[in-house]
Amino acid sequence: GHIIRITITYSYFLSVTIMIQVSLAVIVSVGLFAPSLAGELQRRAACTASDEEQQDALRSFKNKCLERGWPTTLEGCTVTGDPADLTARNKKACASLDDILVPCAVSCGVDGKYSKWSDWSECSAECGGGVMVKTRKCDSPAPSFGGAPCEGSDTEEKECNTKPCKVVDGGWSDWEPVGNQCSVECGGGELAFTRSCDNPKPSENGADCEGADRKTEECNTDPCHVDGGFGAWSDWSQCSQECGGGEQSQTRKCDSPAPSNGGMECLGETTQTRECNTEACGVVYKISHRTGNGEWDAGARTGMYDFTLIGTEGTVGPIDCAADRSKGVYSTCTFELPTNIGKVRTVKIKNKGADMWAFTTLFVNIAGKLNARWQASGGPIKVQHWSLVELQMTNILDHDISYTITHKTGTATWDEGGRTGAYVFNLIGSLGETLPFDCNADRSAGAVGTCTVSSNSELGKLLKVRIKNKTDNHWVFKTFKVEVDGEVVANWAGSKKVPDRQTVLAVFQ
Repeated sequence: GHIIRITITYSYFLSVTIMIQVSLAVIVSVGLFAPSLAGELQRRAACTASDEEQQDALRSFKNKCLERGWPTTLEGCTVTGDPADLTARNKKACASLDDILVPCAVSCGVDGKYSKWSDWSECSAECGGGVMVKTRKCDSPAPSFGGAPCEGSDTEEKECNTKPCKVVDGGWSDWEPVGNQCSVECGGGELAFTRSCDNPKPSENGADCEGADRKTEECNTDPCHVDGGFGAWSDWSQCSQECGGGEQSQTRKCDSPAPSNGGMECLGETTQTRECNTEACGVVYKISHRTGNGEWDAGARTGMYDFTLIGTEGTVGPIDCAADRSKGVYSTCTFELPTNIGKVRTVKIKNKGADMWAFTTLFVNIAGKLNARWQASGGPIKVQHWSLVELQMTNILDHDISYTITHKTGTATWDEGGRTGAYVFNLIGSLGETLPFDCNADRSAGAVGTCTVSSNSELGKLLKVRIKNKTDNHWVFKTFKVEVDGEVVANWAGSKKVPDRQTVLAVFQ
């Protein structure tokens, strides 16, 4: 049987959907439908679901359909709910489950029944009383789809060969080792043996076996091997450098105990080293920046701007960073300090006069390594006359992190966007943001697009994504997800339009 859904339209604005339970065989045989429709129903009648899929579908059907009043012709199924409780979404889901279960002739439950009894087994004893057994199986049919198991026992027994046996005296079995292993591996141990009075067992008042049922013998009498063991480490040697990082060592000997009687030598290193006096003899700092290309972006070389660096382990400044600040120039100033302030989180720049300066990027290098960076998201940032600018820096990791970005484009006519070159993305976290990147991904209507980008920026917890449209090709997306090593670290859902030549933010949920 199938649920046939027929929509009857009364007017342009009103239609009613009727569900009718009919037999596919009847529909096809009497020709109630066009040949193409009958062929389609025959195709759907073929059972294509696996046993596991049928079980899953039946479980959902019972919970979501029968308990809400969905009508069914499945054998053994009982409707317990009120059809008025069925929503349009329920009806659609139940019809889909019907399409799986009905062609497969699934029932709501098949109770198990026993097969015929087997023949009686041989008697367990030749005399003195034994037992014969017969069995049957719960497979005619086996219970399925939640049906009841078979009732009654699957085994029967009866006595046999009850005639008394003649008198038999007991006899010992062969000696058998207990555990088949010596009590020690060397130096002399014991191996235990046991035997049983069952060869034969005494019967009909026959005599028990004479003697002990347990004995021990010596084993593994060879001297034990002694494996070597390390003694304590010596004191650390003097450091090879007074500052800037040196090395010192310590040693140990294989004498606690020394190996003997063929024992193994010690495994492991006899010398180990460690760094020492790692305090910097002097830490070199470099501040690099690029001045904007605007007509009034150039600034003074020296004496006008005080730089203060605030790190996780201290603060340095104010410092006069003497560098070329001509229009469009990338320049660097260098200075040396006794301490390392760790990861630079903030850079403050104070304009002490009336010489405005605008720049687009700023980098901080400490002890030969790029430590932190800042990059303008729009135009250059301006250090106005007599003002203070505070930059929140992005720290640089020693390794790249691979981010997998997945988004879904809207399905409306004008929602689709360009695959590459049109949009610039920045991932923004609690500690910093990535450099702008192009996410090459499918953005056709309704498509789920994916791209992967690597960044050594320390972002912390991901908070939002900035998307800049560089063209006249707007784009609408419905979901935006970021994963690292297969784990979702940020998610957004809704509807966001990226208008022509504009920038939008999506705050992760």
